[in-house]
Order: sequence, then structure tokens, then C-alpha cells
Amino acid sequence: MRFANHRFVSSSMLAATLLGVLSLPAGAASQCKGLSANSCAADNTCAWVEGYVRKDGRSVSSHCKSRPGQKAQQGIDPKAPKVGQLR
Repeated sequence: MRFANHRFVSSSMLAATLLGVLSLPAGAASQCKGLSANSCAADNTCAWVEGYVRKDGRSVSSHCKSRPGQKAQQGIDPKAPKVGQLR
């Protein structure tokens, strides 16, 4: 009985761990995600997008997002040569 209980606990822990890992986002979250309009405006790597209605009729709420090129550049020297590029 004791062995079966240990096996159940181990299985439960493994399942919980896998569930936690699989629920993580695939990429890093944007540093701009979730910022208010004022906080977004204060961060020069972010841009505020006003709400709009898509062609398919779905409404998109106002939100803060990374400016184009900012996501890939975070923490990287913009003057450094890119892979395969000579100085």
C-alpha cells in the first residue's frame, strides 16, 4: 500500500510539473504588455495602439506593444554586426 501511494504522489507531481511547463508562453513576454497608456507613453521602446475594429468585425482593445524592431533588439548592441555580416 505504501509503494502504491508513493507512486501516485510521484505521478501527480510529474503531471503538475508538465502542466506548468506546457502552460508557459513560447516566447518571452513583451516588456510593454499590460502597461497603462501613461506608462506606455513614458517608455520609448513601447507604442500605444488605440482600440479598433478588424475587418471580420472583432473589436481589439487599446493596448501597449513593443515598437517594431524593439523586441528582437532588447539587450543587444544595435551597432554590433549581425550573424554573417562583416564590419
